[in-house]
Amino acid sequence: VDASGSSALHRLAEAKGAVELLLADCYVRRDQVALMAFRGQQAELLLPPTRSLVRAKRSLAGLPGGGGTPLATAIDAATVMSQTLQRRGMSPLFVMLTDGRANVGRDGSGGRERAHSEALLAARQLALTGVSVLFIDTSPKPQPLAAEIAGAMRARYLPLPHAGAAMVSQAVREVAGRVAATGVPVSCCISASKGFELETRARLSEVLASTLPGKPVVVVTGDRKSTRLNFSHRT
Repeated sequence: VDASGSSALHRLAEAKGAVELLLADCYVRRDQVALMAFRGQQAELLLPPTRSLVRAKRSLAGLPGGGGTPLATAIDAATVMSQTLQRRGMSPLFVMLTDGRANVGRDGSGGRERAHSEALLAARQLALTGVSVLFIDTSPKPQPLAAEIAGAMRARYLPLPHAGAAMVSQAVREVAGRVAATGVPVSCCISASKGFELETRARLSEVLASTLPGKPVVVVTGDRKSTRLNFSHRT
């Protein structure tokens, strides 16, 4: 997670929200999660691989923001960790949330041009490991520099959108419709989203239920300060 000044100014809070959704998904699948933050001149491992959702959320909640963006250093650290996990027989997935605006080099010195070149080199080295990577651009608008780095690490590139209620509900309907069209059996659907569809005033769990009729929908709830998740079942 990019915790630098540029990211904190723009969308660190929204990035944290995206990570919380990822953590909830990992909790359901019983995956291990590690959390690394980078800012200033270093990348810091805030949480070693764990299955504890509570520990992960606490580390995320206490994540400070400010300082430069040592992107190459962060990618290097992720590469080392990924290789360590691979040697243990694990299959790591690296999810990077950043605006891609590198301005701190590997040696801690400033300068955007050099920092970006080093980030590209680190990204290519990460790609050689074969690790699956998801690059989420947290800029207010998608950035060419971020997309370039994502391409160098052979990552799937996704800009974090300014998602309003209409966009979210539309995405939910679209994805659910694709699932229904495949004909693949669905045992249940899990909704970890809030809000309503503007046109119908339907909850997103109701959008799922209408798009995938006859399939049970499980709703995950809980406020920001909650240390546990609540599960309710739509019938």
